[in-house]
Amino acid sequence: MHLRYLSIGLGVAVIACGSNPGPATTAESGGVTYHGAIRPLIEANCLGCHVEGGSGPFRLDSLASVTDVRELVVGAVKSRIMPPWPASKDCHDLRDVRSLDDAQVALFESWKSAGFPDGDEKDYRPPAKIVGPQLGEPTQIMTVKAGYVPNPAITDEYRCFLLEQVFDQDTYVTAMDIRPGVVSQVHHVQVHKFSTAQLSAVQALDDAAAGEGYPCGGVSGVSTVNMFSWRPGSQPVTWEPGDAALMEAGSAIILQVHYNNQFLPPGQSPLPDQSGVAFWTLPAGEIPERIVVRTGQFGPVGPTTSFPTGMIPAGDPHVVGEASAPLSRLSSVNGRFLAGEIIGMTPHMHTLGTRLSSTLKRTDGSESCMIDVPNWDFEWQFDYSYAAPTTYTADDTLSVRCEYDNSPAHQPMLNGERIQPRNVTWGEGSLAEMCLNYVWFRYDRAAFVAARQP
Repeated sequence: MHLRYLSIGLGVAVIACGSNPGPATTAESGGVTYHGAIRPLIEANCLGCHVEGGSGPFRLDSLASVTDVRELVVGAVKSRIMPPWPASKDCHDLRDVRSLDDAQVALFESWKSAGFPDGDEKDYRPPAKIVGPQLGEPTQIMTVKAGYVPNPAITDEYRCFLLEQVFDQDTYVTAMDIRPGVVSQVHHVQVHKFSTAQLSAVQALDDAAAGEGYPCGGVSGVSTVNMFSWRPGSQPVTWEPGDAALMEAGSAIILQVHYNNQFLPPGQSPLPDQSGVAFWTLPAGEIPERIVVRTGQFGPVGPTTSFPTGMIPAGDPHVVGEASAPLSRLSSVNGRFLAGEIIGMTPHMHTLGTRLSSTLKRTDGSESCMIDVPNWDFEWQFDYSYAAPTTYTADDTLSVRCEYDNSPAHQPMLNGERIQPRNVTWGEGSLAEMCLNYVWFRYDRAAFVAARQP
């Protein structure tokens, strides 16, 4: 994501400064205009990112902001770089799909051919739905106390930050948004929930380390629940009305940040990073119908029966790692199976990944595709929500299949040069690989609470 955003930013500079096309003309009656055709499409598909404070590198929420980058917008739409949506449409019906059909893409091209006419604002009709989070102000924002300057001597640096706020009562979270401080330096950010019974242990780790936070691989020293994560391309995660994640009374938050320092340009020093997380919650005393839980399903990075072994040999253009697990193990609360629904998936690999898919295999022999990202792009990693939930039994199994290309042409860039293929194993480092698919479960709240009892 970092390199793409940089290239887009440079493209904006060239277009805005070097080829200012001047005022747009008014289209003849029946022609494609901004207000009549383009504005509703942009609002429906782009404003989840391209607004003030959004993850997009520029705004698209007004005629003036679109005018500055309209050549770039049409080019990105025509090439189907934008709006990004790597998941296959032929797998599972998904909610909030960001994609344009051929006829809609043709409208952008016609708008350009006509000279980018503004049209008449009275012709504007708002879209039926704007894709992406429209959340308003969060209930609570938690931020690292002070900026942390990553250590450039550590190529993959994992730093944990104890956030000061404590949940003093059961709190139901309806949406979350992780906000990395310096996006170009951050590989991922994770929100880890832990009990304040372990607070003294976390505080000791923090006190023993110089500077803000403390070094960690995973979250060292304490037992935590990985609630949510930011990866390149991530947006706020939202749930359907009636669904919420539970922050129990006496919970606190550790923010784990992975800095990919090896991708800093030569001679550039790291900038202070101050990441944070925003929560949208139900009002005090209001309870949801269902509880949402995220569970990770891990797979190997090569043909092996034991995790986390496996290797992607240098130069090999197609390596597959695959694993299956029963729902009796994946869908468990307090170590016991709890029936619920699967409401989405979050696939994750690194730069050598080419495809990640998941299949639900039922005891009657039938199979259902749960997620398929046929052209994996490390820069666009989304949380995919289902249009309708999927039910399952304890004996059904869920697979995760990861495919990789370790050929010379498929290597990441480092210091402006493509690195040479090398044997790659499973690991959290930016130049290692992962095979991971997070499964989003939801449970009846009363059943969930009962299952958590000893």
